[in-house]
Amino acid sequence: MRAEGLPADKMAQVTAFRTEVLQGQLVPWTALQGWLDAQATADKALGYTSWCLLVPLRTTHHMRVTEEGQMVVEPPLLLDDTQPLLGAQSLLLHYAGPEDTWIRSKPVPYGGVLLRLQQIVASLAGHFSSDARGGEALATIFVLTGVIIPTPEEQAFWEEHPPRR
Repeated sequence: MRAEGLPADKMAQVTAFRTEVLQGQLVPWTALQGWLDAQATADKALGYTSWCLLVPLRTTHHMRVTEEGQMVVEPPLLLDDTQPLLGAQSLLLHYAGPEDTWIRSKPVPYGGVLLRLQQIVASLAGHFSSDARGGEALATIFVLTGVIIPTPEEQAFWEEHPPRR
């Protein structure tokens, strides 16, 4: 995978994130874990967790989308022991450090920088790998560090066809 192979709209999201959040400075891959930890702490200060609830809406409620693109329930929904809760999930950002041989996952608090990163990464994942978690980890590394890790297929190709010098 090469950055030149990304669709223009996807690369524009990456460039905007790097400009607005990273102030144009890529994160060294060796500092990736520390940057993510610090950002998770800052994002949690916004007052949200990474948990999302699956709650059925009663017929007395409806959803609408605000001008800002936020979904809201009207009238406001009160969650108590009379309201069924069908499930919960935590939003996760997948990544790996340079010495890792596995994919790490970090919970993503709602509303912060990591949520924006996770949304960009999710849209890029398929360009990096057919494995969803692997693609997201590779995309996270690319967005934050600029490092592109070749897939095993790409590595095998270049081993069989080394560039001419």
